[in-house]
Amino acid sequence: MPQWCLMNAGILISSCDKSIPAHLIAAARLNLPLLHIPGGSMRPAPNMSTSDLGGITAKLKKGEIGIQQVEAMQQCGCPTAGACQFMGTASTMQCMSEALGLALPGSALLPSTLAEIRRVARNRRPPGAVSGGEKYHHP
Repeated sequence: MPQWCLMNAGILISSCDKSIPAHLIAAARLNLPLLHIPGGSMRPAPNMSTSDLGGITAKLKKGEIGIQQVEAMQQCGCPTAGACQFMGTASTMQCMSEALGLALPGSALLPSTLAEIRRVARNRRPPGAVSGGEKYHHP
């Protein structure tokens, strides 16, 4: 798609262990100035984490819990957008993106709230990151 709309540069925001590699592969393939901003980590739930949600489907199928309990657990266990709160593959991919120099310094594992991501994107962007794309002409 970027070739069709003739992008000169781009900013990629992703959190998941599947979307981050997709963005990084696309960035390498497109040969454009691209910056990855990790989408951050989900805010912690009050009494549980996303790892607690692993067995709820089996419990539902066995009839141990009802659909209302499943929905309540999902809303409680995943209170905001972002990667799971534990150090899993999504968090590892965010750290890898930063370690490779493809993400802004200090941006991996930020809370996924939009205000925090905006603050980092504005305050830590490289000089000329926005205007630099206007001068870039890809082959």
